[in-house]
Amino acid sequence: MQYRTVAFTGTSLSSNSPSWGWINDARDQMQRGSRYEVRTYDLGFPGRVSSQGLSDIGRLVALRPNVAVIEYAMNDAIAGGGISVATLKSNLAAMVDAIVAGSPATTIFLMTMNPAISPGTSVVPNLADYYQGVRDTVTLKGVNLIDNTPLYGTLTSGDMDAGGIHPVRAKVLSVLVPSVSTALSSYVS
Repeated sequence: MQYRTVAFTGTSLSSNSPSWGWINDARDQMQRGSRYEVRTYDLGFPGRVSSQGLSDIGRLVALRPNVAVIEYAMNDAIAGGGISVATLKSNLAAMVDAIVAGSPATTIFLMTMNPAISPGTSVVPNLADYYQGVRDTVTLKGVNLIDNTPLYGTLTSGDMDAGGIHPVRAKVLSVLVPSVSTALSSYVS
């Protein structure tokens, strides 16, 4: 059977962590509508920032995936972390350029994730500005956007972990998995 590949890179929010991991769920949804086997690669890692993603983008490029999904903003937005919105945008643009140069047939998506709630809002007080930086980079580089942030609506403590940064699995399954699956399905079917 032929296959289509999707590679994800980013923070813990785009990793297949056992507690909120969702990449396999999205793969399974995409698989249902595809005549190909859908394979996913999880290059997300907890705590990563965009400069680390840029240093490691060669791993993604070497896979030559049909689709690449880049998710960085949350950890860059950590107050006092030293990564400005301008630096995030520059790092994202450089990742896009590296993929275009090394794997020109790859379709590229940048992705925003969930908003934070208290106490997480004190950790990432300017998260909306960073998510806007992702959107600005999409426009600048002419790539695709999966804008999950508005899909989450108004989050409550029952929707998030105690830190206010990670959505609980039920919220991920009801918001993130359908959003990503819908956005990517036509590229893997």
